[in-house]
Amino acid sequence: SSDLRMNQVNSIGVYICNFNGKEWVRGCIGSLREQTIDDFDTYVVDNASTDGSVEFFKAEYGDKIGILVNKENIGGAGGFDRGIRHGIEKRYKYIVLLDNDITLEPHMLQNMYRYMESHVDVGIVGAKVMIMDQPELIQDFGCRLDFEKFKEYPQYQFLKEEEVPDSWECDYVPTCAVMARRDVLEKSGSMPVDNFIYYDDIELSYKIRKLGFKVVALGDAKVYHKGGFRKVVTNTFPKYYFLRNRLHFFSKYVDNDRTEIFADVLLNEIFAQLFGFFIKGQKEQFYAVNMAFRDYLAQ
Repeated sequence: SSDLRMNQVNSIGVYICNFNGKEWVRGCIGSLREQTIDDFDTYVVDNASTDGSVEFFKAEYGDKIGILVNKENIGGAGGFDRGIRHGIEKRYKYIVLLDNDITLEPHMLQNMYRYMESHVDVGIVGAKVMIMDQPELIQDFGCRLDFEKFKEYPQYQFLKEEEVPDSWECDYVPTCAVMARRDVLEKSGSMPVDNFIYYDDIELSYKIRKLGFKVVALGDAKVYHKGGFRKVVTNTFPKYYFLRNRLHFFSKYVDNDRTEIFADVLLNEIFAQLFGFFIKGQKEQFYAVNMAFRDYLAQ
């Protein structure tokens, strides 16, 4: 049984990041209990939820899971950073990060574990993330970075499983469902907590690759994800954080002799966005881009 013995350290520490999603966490933990291995401990990192999540978890699970409570909402980046630091302190061999609205297929952890055990040059492995509401379609299956256009490119999105490779080495894997080596995380450092959300997983993968370890998306580690595509035109939250953190990431890691090219590409793109939103009268989006750029410059 994967009812978890919190006084005994297993090989794997699983950390679910939660903000006001107790019912999603229940589904995630339900799928963890169906796993074909039980060599793991489960923790929820709660980002100051206001929906009674912490009380619910204590009542529902007692001491079968650990609960790490943050005093304020520090986003996915801060929540996963807390999990990583805790997993390092507990000396787990592997640290698993999960969004709260993820459910796992029964062999997911076992397949990730076996892959990591037999591929010692891999630092972090990501799941094949399917769309929960369209489970035959892929949402995320590894991504690549482009230092020419200074952009990220998710690969294989919206394809069916038979259209993609069994696994592939990529530039980064989204931390909605990953397994990383604790000893690699000790060297790479954790999440850029100032990001709050977005590009934190990109930077983590990038730092792991800079250490000489591979980043791999693994096809037989399959999960289903509810989030990721709940888009609302007036919602400026993703636009702001994604742009600000993207600018910050590439300016941090671009080669010195390419900084002028970086500035040229980004300024052209930002101006085009601002002009487009202004002409269309999309004030919220205009202000989000403007604020993201200004806050990036102030960092």
